Amino acid sequence: MLNKITVNSSLVTIILAGILVVPTDSFGAIDNPQKPVPSSIDNIDKQFQKDLESLHAFRVKNRKPEDLRKFVIGVQNKWHQKDELNYLKLMLESCQVLRSPNYNDGFLAYTYANTILKETKNIPLDIEIGFVECLWLQYDNTLVGAEKDWLQSRSEITKLWFHPLQRIEKDIDKNFNLNTVPANTVSPPPGSGIILPGMPASAIKDPELRAIYEADIAKNKEQSKKYLYQHQLRNWRRTFTASLENYLILAYSKRPYNREELEHNLNLYVKDESFKKRVLAEVDKAIQHNAQIEKNKSAPQPQ
Repeated sequence: MLNKITVNSSLVTIILAGILVVPTDSFGAIDNPQKPVPSSIDNIDKQFQKDLESLHAFRVKNRKPEDLRKFVIGVQNKWHQKDELNYLKLMLESCQVLRSPNYNDGFLAYTYANTILKETKNIPLDIEIGFVECLWLQYDNTLVGAEKDWLQSRSEITKLWFHPLQRIEKDIDKNFNLNTVPANTVSPPPGSGIILPGMPASAIKDPELRAIYEADIAKNKEQSKKYLYQHQLRNWRRTFTASLENYLILAYSKRPYNREELEHNLNLYVKDESFKKRVLAEVDKAIQHNAQIEKNKSAPQPQ
């Protein structure tokens, strides 16, 4: 089933809900009521919400693990070609439910997440972060087997961990002022008649004033979108960097050690010098601790 996980996605799916106006007359309005026909977008949205609610039910109710696995396979078969963004959202929720205390199947969640991250291009940043944070299991080399496999696997997974950080740092606008919050509504230009902030542009009769108002609305909408994204980026950098730090310390404190690779990746992907020093210091401490434990085990035991 895993070879089906190949999708592309955009950052945001906007569902536009319109109002269907059915023309009627005095005779046909009562005798032949017209029923709105739901659009394909509405149907997809309803199906998505239904499957999402089912996954939420798995999270709060202690169901059989095999029932959850079957449902996730059904999500794959149903959504992987039908709707790319909804597919990614549902698979991320599936991975998080698999990792929850009721099921504790981190290995299967890791498998799905790893496959999606390697085979999918242009994953929305927040979804990519979610999948990457499902890769915690891989630092346990007892589940990988041979040391050679662990070395290669750890190296590959570490690159997946660094990728969201690269995207965050690239998109953050250091000159953006978060203290300047966009207005919730836009006021019409003077001379528009009744001036109510947020009023529809169609209420302005003068075409020139209406065009000015529409341009102001579009500009404010774009500013609000940028403000929200810059705010999210800074939150993601704070929370994801903490997860990345924990992963690196745990992963590179396991045998076989490869401090050189860790230091190379830190220099390649991380700008924060304090972060680099902190991670390397913690890994060195863990390696020394492990060496002391091994030394104590090999020491002759008192008779």
